[in-house]
Amino acid sequence: MFTDYFATQNLLSTFLRKKDGSHRIKEAFACYTKAVRRKPDSSLFLRLWASCLTPGNLPKLVLSHDEEICLILSRWLRRPEAFASGYARAAYFLIKLNPLFGCVIKEASKATGDKTPDYLWAAEKLSSIPLLIQIMSLSHAIDPELEEMFTRLRRAMLDTAATIPADRPPELFSVALAMLCFNNDYVFDESESEKTAVEVLSGHLQAQVAAMRPFSWHQLVALAAYRPLHSFVWSKDLVRYSAASGMDDLIRQQVLEPEEELQLTSAISSFGKIDNDVSCHVRNMYEASPYPRWVKPTICLPEASFFATMRQFALEPLLDDRPVNEETRVLVAGCGTGQHAIMVATRYPPAQVTAVDLSLPSLAHALRKTREAGIGNIRYLHGDILDLKSLDEQFDIIECIGVLHHMDDPVRGWHVLKDILKPGGIMKIGLYSEQARKAVVKIHEQNKAFGIAAGPDNIRDIRRQIMRKAASGDMDMQSLLVLRDFFSLRECMDLLFHVREHRFSLLQIEKLLDVLGLTFLGLQLPDEEFRKVFMDEFGKNIADLKNLDLWDKFEQRYPFSFIGMYVFWVKKPDI
Repeated sequence: MFTDYFATQNLLSTFLRKKDGSHRIKEAFACYTKAVRRKPDSSLFLRLWASCLTPGNLPKLVLSHDEEICLILSRWLRRPEAFASGYARAAYFLIKLNPLFGCVIKEASKATGDKTPDYLWAAEKLSSIPLLIQIMSLSHAIDPELEEMFTRLRRAMLDTAATIPADRPPELFSVALAMLCFNNDYVFDESESEKTAVEVLSGHLQAQVAAMRPFSWHQLVALAAYRPLHSFVWSKDLVRYSAASGMDDLIRQQVLEPEEELQLTSAISSFGKIDNDVSCHVRNMYEASPYPRWVKPTICLPEASFFATMRQFALEPLLDDRPVNEETRVLVAGCGTGQHAIMVATRYPPAQVTAVDLSLPSLAHALRKTREAGIGNIRYLHGDILDLKSLDEQFDIIECIGVLHHMDDPVRGWHVLKDILKPGGIMKIGLYSEQARKAVVKIHEQNKAFGIAAGPDNIRDIRRQIMRKAASGDMDMQSLLVLRDFFSLRECMDLLFHVREHRFSLLQIEKLLDVLGLTFLGLQLPDEEFRKVFMDEFGKNIADLKNLDLWDKFEQRYPFSFIGMYVFWVKKPDI
């Protein structure tokens, strides 16, 4: 699945050595801010400005609430090339500095037990913070404190919905909260009393809609914050009603788009058979509900050649460069819900991209988002990587991120990919790190020992335990909170309950590359700071960056460096 590489930046300030260079980043940020003021719509200036907003840099750059910085970030998030989830931590960092937001958090934290905050007061205040409403609609609330506040306010919304006058439109925050809960697969905790109240509320709304009587949009929003509206048969009848102000986005997200995806499954071709036991189990995991859910596609800057691709990721350039043109064939093996495929297709716009996955619902989500973005060079196919040879095609570039390590035999799957890669072709691979995922392994073993199944309530319970331990200083548990996966129910299930997971060391990967006959081109690093620290401590020249033995020593010293996964490029010999 697609990995949030930006997550590892949060660990750098804790686990990597501090470097005396904060004044340089401050100067750069001030310079870029001035440039953006002069040319507010400049993609280049906005991109350079946003590149400074790593979690490690933010406390040095922004000391108090700054409305201008919030507005610039909001403008950047609207840019097609901005990977919204990568800037969620930055957005919430800035939002927390807003005194108004701090006031709401303070009041919400006072509500304990059955006591709930003054919801209408809180929703009105939060609705006046544009960056908050924007980021809630784009990404998860990847922060335990925020999650606790949103959970309390959701409960207050449920308790208050029936008492709000029908002629008062739902607050922007209310709608944003319901959309956020849909996108994170309803990961927030809910009490037994909430479950009962939700059942009563859904029954009431069903009766109102069936009788074609007016209903409270506030109650519908409250229900949508706990359960996806498309899960109710009667939700299809909502289109008969004239939606209240601000409700169109919610109805589209939770009713119209899921129905459209259901229809699109018939438009996706299949190849081969999915009969491997592990492949079938993995398919079932992803077909229950497509994930990860994402809202805004990330459009990459186009690359004209293999050389340009290597340069973009700061890797050693290829000696035998190849242009990317209409004849170039690119494969995304295990494309999930399509964000990765869209990034690849826009990076290589003249090329023909084939994107395959085990899950039809995931592919339908991908196809819908691809059409929505107006991208026409992706062909989606349903099938197993193990059967890719049945396509009888060869590819110039193959990208397979976070997929092989979930196969029954990752090496067998990798062999298939190598065999369909053209001589001289390049391949991007993402694999889990044995070192970085020790905390995940520990939880997997506990789940197995105690017979804990991957049900929603069990996942929520385990998440509570992890957050509690992290708050008490458990570094292993803190490493999990860095991952975006942790803040979505389905993605957290993938993280903590996956039916099959293999992990590797860099030295094992080095041996596998020898067996496969592939040339290592370099690691795609989550942050430039990795390179600086590595060169200071281990490297003497640029060639050392391709030395996996040195990178293994680096990881031993900084064990959470590759908490997302190893991502690296390899090349198949020309002959």
